[in-house]
Amino acid sequence: MRSSLVSSLFALPLLAQSDLLDRASALPPELYADVVLRLAEADKLKVKDPEQLLERIFLLASQVKFDVQPDNNEDVGTYSDSLPGVIAASGLFKLDRLSIQVRAAVELKSAKLFREINPAPPLQTCDDPFSYRPDIYYQNLPRFPAAAPDAFRRITTSSQVGPALGVISQLPHPNELAVFLAGALPEIHDNWRAFSPTPFSIAKELPAHRHLLPAWRAWFTAHLNGRRCSPSRQIASHETAIEFFNKLSDTPIDPKEMKPSEVDKTPPMPIFWVSEKGKRIMAHYKELRFGGTEQILPEAERRKPEWEARLRAFLTELSEWKHDDDETPRSIFHQRAIIHQALFAIIPPNPLHRKVTTEYVTFLALSPMRTEHPTEWLTYVHRLLRESKVAPEEIRRAGDHTLNVLLDVEQLAPRWR
Repeated sequence: MRSSLVSSLFALPLLAQSDLLDRASALPPELYADVVLRLAEADKLKVKDPEQLLERIFLLASQVKFDVQPDNNEDVGTYSDSLPGVIAASGLFKLDRLSIQVRAAVELKSAKLFREINPAPPLQTCDDPFSYRPDIYYQNLPRFPAAAPDAFRRITTSSQVGPALGVISQLPHPNELAVFLAGALPEIHDNWRAFSPTPFSIAKELPAHRHLLPAWRAWFTAHLNGRRCSPSRQIASHETAIEFFNKLSDTPIDPKEMKPSEVDKTPPMPIFWVSEKGKRIMAHYKELRFGGTEQILPEAERRKPEWEARLRAFLTELSEWKHDDDETPRSIFHQRAIIHQALFAIIPPNPLHRKVTTEYVTFLALSPMRTEHPTEWLTYVHRLLRESKVAPEEIRRAGDHTLNVLLDVEQLAPRWR
């Protein structure tokens, strides 16, 4: 009976789609763009003038938090349980300015709009704990081949080089584009944090690779011999790139000669579970999950009244973690959300499972993260819908405007299914 009720609530008929889009327009720009683009990409944008709406989304993209998709940086070694880690995970939704503009231009099949897009990531410093990925622009460049010459001439950062090389063979006149790239490379002098070379294997497919090799060598060695961000170490992808390059070039690179001129200090990684409250919360969660062993407690143990009593006490402790002199509100939000998600893996299907879902829905609905950092907040909404079967019913019961809009869109255009 319970499962049929949940299914019926999840499948409630939507109001007219124009009403859904009107309600979505009140959301932060990232979430509004997510609604419109998901419907468009699923061929479910059934409105009178979809072109005008997508053009509006293209313009709205300038208002979002991130200019280009944030990503893990291999030189930092980003941890999933850290602020950079969750920011990088939220980048997978592709709700940064560049991704939104590319997705809108692709849906409109508009070469004009695509030409207006600037794929260059913002300038970085060693204080940036992640890098940026403009890959979506170059992956879609073959859809608008006439834009390729200008796109290759306008490469200004190291993070654009790998994605551009990755699609060069899919574009008309790749040798001409290689010459354009060769002209751009010597002018790139960006921060080490933006430097992430890809293996140079693609060059062997280009008859014009001889034009590209000297410029690539100058760009590559300038960054490896220049100022780096700590921790400074020889990275596997650098060694692979050197190996490919040396197979093609008459002037090979000696890895032993690649030494930084200076190493700038990088701030410590802002990881979670380091404050006293954070450590205590994590320790108590592990007690519930493992009971002092190395294996998850059997379900029979997790159904006993004693275990349920400890869980209720833990939920109270978790709900009271709202202030911490050693943590920012943003960090506390992420740690509480991570623990809420982890509880779904250990609570048997019983009334307590519903209680946790109800409290989690309320926690998400009331959090200012929805407007302050929408894509990070959306990460947990997505996981909630994926991991709790009763989440749709509890969202409907809570009546939160934003969560209900996102649930309606999930009905029409499920994400990543």
